[in-house]
Amino acid sequence: MNLLTHIGRSVLIAGAVVSLLSGCGGGSSHSTDSATGSGNPLNGFWQAAGYGKIAWIDNTHITFYDYTQASCLVNERLDDVDEEDFERFFDLGTDGILALIEDGTPTFHAPSLRFQPIAGLPELCKTPSVQTGEAGYQQDWFSDYEIFWQTFSDYYLSFELKGVDWYSVRQQALANLQDAMTQAAFLDVLYQSVQPLKDGHIAITSSDGQEVSFENKPSFISTLVQEAITQYNIAEPLSDADIETINTYVGEQLELSAEIITSYAESEVNSAANGNINWFKQGNIGYLEISGMQDFAAGDEFPASELAAIEQAMQTVLSDMSDTAGLIVDIRSNVGGNDYASMKLFSYFIQNEQLMFSKQARLGASKTALKEVRVLPANITYHQPIVLLTSNTTASAAEVFTVGMRALPNVTLIGESTQGEFSDALEKRLPSGIVFTLSNEFYYTPAGEWLEHQGVAVDIEVPYLDRAQRQAEEDLGIETAYALLTGQL
Repeated sequence: MNLLTHIGRSVLIAGAVVSLLSGCGGGSSHSTDSATGSGNPLNGFWQAAGYGKIAWIDNTHITFYDYTQASCLVNERLDDVDEEDFERFFDLGTDGILALIEDGTPTFHAPSLRFQPIAGLPELCKTPSVQTGEAGYQQDWFSDYEIFWQTFSDYYLSFELKGVDWYSVRQQALANLQDAMTQAAFLDVLYQSVQPLKDGHIAITSSDGQEVSFENKPSFISTLVQEAITQYNIAEPLSDADIETINTYVGEQLELSAEIITSYAESEVNSAANGNINWFKQGNIGYLEISGMQDFAAGDEFPASELAAIEQAMQTVLSDMSDTAGLIVDIRSNVGGNDYASMKLFSYFIQNEQLMFSKQARLGASKTALKEVRVLPANITYHQPIVLLTSNTTASAAEVFTVGMRALPNVTLIGESTQGEFSDALEKRLPSGIVFTLSNEFYYTPAGEWLEHQGVAVDIEVPYLDRAQRQAEEDLGIETAYALLTGQL
């Protein structure tokens, strides 16, 4: 859930009316040429240059703009935002920088967008692009593509890293565009443009909510899908029966994988935090699965509730593990979520304040200021040797957790290298209503390594529940970790 959704929900809960408009007209209560009001100390125009974002704050109104070198459009407009919401989601530093508290709470959060004050809106934003649903909108796939291409050109973290000539991509795409093409055909042009980047934080969502995303390395799910296609000789185009066959196979294999893992339990298998934290013991060795970095609090995605759910679960886990000689922490199926959740979980495995990671965004040919993330230990922590199990599926915020854990002297990594998609997903939209995301941030390990695309390497390589293991009903990752922790390896 992004910040704008959090603000919108907060305003609704407070009983006010929030208007989430994606157009440049649509009920605007202020003019781009008028002076902002004097009641709110944050009133004015704020720019997050590395993210192509401008926030115009006018008392209880916030308008967010997305801009490139050649375009500007309104991303979101919020009305009736009260003082409590401003205090909750914004922090004005002594350096005059306005930080958006998007990833956590005011007292515990990861770095997010940092806005600097600007004198006024850029000229392009004074007459932003007309969007679908607004008076005067005319569908123009060529214009939409140029905004899409320019957004990546201005903000994507590194085409060189991916070995992609972005200008050649544009020429090929323009040759395939047609004025009268369907949205589905246009989406295919977008897909073909970004597929070579192999970036899991790139997603394209149609105006009716259909999403296409990408992978850098084959995940466990995509591996199971390919197994089903091969086993049942399925060919494109897929029929409804083919899809059902694939889904049934994947479901059966996921269930089998869970059964194999829990077969190692010599104690009760426990679950907490909405099923995201699961644990048991095998002799004097503990096993802890963290299956995601979000949705810890059932039905409530506000960060404070998420953090409370993590704390409650981890207090119980570590109390149960107090008599163990070692711990297996399994994040092989964890595709990420929120950095603040990774930071909170990391706090239960450190003894002193630790540099967990640092990050900055692309800013043209340079980068924004580097922000270090340091984490203090929780009030109860685990001191014994740890094996962290990772896989090609381990991604995003789970990789942030991985780089922090890898730096600890009592942690060994076993499994497969991680997915290699660290950057947050920067959300943008097109006038046609299509929404897309891209990677624009550089994440660094405590040692200063940039592991985007390659992922975090392991100390001991073990495949993640490949077909041979599932057929033998064994998990070589758990067995290798257990052997290491008990001195048998």
